[in-house]
Amino acid sequence: MSERIDIYKKKALNTLRVLNYLLNNLKLEKTIYFTYRQGCSEALQEPRSFIKEDWRRIKFEILCFAVSTCLLNVGPIYFADKKEEFSIYNAALQDHLYKYLRQKKITKTREFIIKEITPILKYGYGEYLNPYNRISEYARRESDESYIKLFTMKMATTIDPDNYPIGEIVTGSFLELILNVVKGALDSVFQE
Repeated sequence: MSERIDIYKKKALNTLRVLNYLLNNLKLEKTIYFTYRQGCSEALQEPRSFIKEDWRRIKFEILCFAVSTCLLNVGPIYFADKKEEFSIYNAALQDHLYKYLRQKKITKTREFIIKEITPILKYGYGEYLNPYNRISEYARRESDESYIKLFTMKMATTIDPDNYPIGEIVTGSFLELILNVVKGALDSVFQE
């Protein structure tokens, strides 16, 4: 049993490493930012400048979405009739993600949230970013469509809450790429 646990914990760590490797090679955060700036230019809007915390929030949202996709949609394919093994993998993947984000100081960054709706939208800082909470939010979604909407909403707010529609379009343009990265990472790890 202990050997089996170690195998799935290692697969979880390798999943995160491969996801990170693939996403970093794509320079996804910077590509999203440049796409956002281009979208603002085309819409005659002034793009906001990103600070260190914005980059951290974007990295957080992408990784939490990718890990959630592994666990909610793609991962179970590799664990047909292996509920206990999937549970081990699930917990280990979330733990490895938390440790990685903590090491990068991303968990010391606060979420950007809507503070007030009327008379105008006002934004501020909420809780510290927590991958367990975000993955739990995704897990509570009733359909693929609703968890994609959650990701789109979180990313659009992170990118630029004042130009939310542009952030929404930018996020949507990268969804298929992120989903393909997740599939590639899982295929790589589980076909070792």
